[in-house]
Amino acid sequence: MTPPRIWTIVAARSGSKGLPDKNIRPLAGVPLLGHAVRFALSSNLFEKVMVSTDSDKYAEIGRSYGAWVPFLRGEAASADDSMEEHVLADIDRNLRNNNIDPPDMIVWLRPTFPFRSKEDL
Repeated sequence: MTPPRIWTIVAARSGSKGLPDKNIRPLAGVPLLGHAVRFALSSNLFEKVMVSTDSDKYAEIGRSYGAWVPFLRGEAASADDSMEEHVLADIDRNLRNNNIDPPDMIVWLRPTFPFRSKEDL
């Protein structure tokens, strides 16, 4: 039996109004987005660590920490009122449009929650 393909998604929209660029604000010298990517990679649980973002700058930061960013998120999934289901639908559509098989399971990691442990996961 083949084990399930599990990815983690780190969703980091660039358009925060309350705290601009909150997803890339540094904590101990590392952007919050970087903390999420590092945690996911260090867990050794995921086939892929994917960043979903609408920003080239955020995508480059994610890549610099080892994340996979195959495309940028569309406008409909990046609006102030977009919900997780909009982001997931956007990811699914982009994966299929790029002939990338979607995973069997995903784990959602928020960049704004950097204090997590493997036990939490």
